[in-house]
Amino acid sequence: MTATKSAPTTADPARNKDLKAIHAMRRELKLADEDYRAIIHRISDGKHSSSADLTAGQRARLCDALRKLGGGKAVVKSRYAAAPQHAKARAIWISLFEAGKIANRSDKALDAFIERQAKQELGALNAQSWRSVIEALKQWATREGVELKP
Repeated sequence: MTATKSAPTTADPARNKDLKAIHAMRRELKLADEDYRAIIHRISDGKHSSSADLTAGQRARLCDALRKLGGGKAVVKSRYAAAPQHAKARAIWISLFEAGKIANRSDKALDAFIERQAKQELGALNAQSWRSVIEALKQWATREGVELKP
């Protein structure tokens, strides 16, 4: 009887997190496909050409190799994160996400919600518009039974 190697599972959160970081660094470094696959080939001792097939240790070594090339330094921030009202809206948004009431936690999704709610672009919001957006988020949380921290 021979043992068969099972395919890696996509339900492994650590694997998915590693792959997300690897692909983000690959995009950040603007690596050509053949260069990226050559790094994977080297890391896996010639056994693999796809990051999805790597073991946890090999994925860690791939992350280290990409960091040595300068990857992992990009920081993505919302365009209006400096506004205190945006920070308040984001805190409520994240609370709704953690309670499972929204599917997308990203600032991009929050910004789209704010623009739909206020019926204007984010950069054009005045204090009254921000109050209305924050109140709408608070009311949503109340309807869904999500307790907000003061």
